[in-house]
Amino acid sequence: MLKYLNFKQDFINHKEQLKGILALIVYLCYPYLIVIPFNIINYDTSKLSNTFITLYTVGAEIFVILLIILLFKKELIKQFNDFKKNKKKYFDKYFKFWFLLLILTMISNAIIMALNSGEIANNEEALNKLFTNNPIYVYFLSVLIAPVIEELVFRHSIRKIFKNDWLFIIISGLFFGFMHVLGQADKLSEYLYIITYSIPGFIFAYIYAKSKNIYNPISLHMFHNGIMICLQFLLLMFGQN
Repeated sequence: MLKYLNFKQDFINHKEQLKGILALIVYLCYPYLIVIPFNIINYDTSKLSNTFITLYTVGAEIFVILLIILLFKKELIKQFNDFKKNKKKYFDKYFKFWFLLLILTMISNAIIMALNSGEIANNEEALNKLFTNNPIYVYFLSVLIAPVIEELVFRHSIRKIFKNDWLFIIISGLFFGFMHVLGQADKLSEYLYIITYSIPGFIFAYIYAKSKNIYNPISLHMFHNGIMICLQFLLLMFGQN
């Protein structure tokens, strides 16, 4: 009987790990998959309007979120009910980590900018340009979509693969930082920004490991991005004046 129970638990653990791996694969592959329909009909995507590209991209990202939610549906519903019930307790316990996140990212960003002759991260520069051209899309993407998809992938899915708390925190944070720099860095020193982007990843992962509720890092991630976007909007308005 004990052998059967151990086998059953091992099967459940492996099943959850496979689901985590599958969610990662979906996230990593979807940017390449969404262009397949255009490749099939041999359509030149440069002819697409910015509005269509925006709507198509948002639709694809929402579709990915829904796929990952379906993978972990029961657990996510359970955690959501727990979050609703205990949100004040979670807020009192974990909101203070946002100040730590803010201070550490500001310090690391200032040091790396100094080493890079004052140049900001390419990822941030690209986001600033996109914000100038389409602020509503950037707000929707950064505050509503990105925190959900990134926490489901970089925290919830990776947690399924790595059970040890500190191993999970380190891998989750570094992977989060690396993916924010990958494809954006045009010189070796740009990869230093992995440190800056990894800091929120470490903190969000720590909060998830301790609270065992993914809605804590999601809500803090949304709050952080919302503050950053509001500051960017104020800077844009100030620049226009």
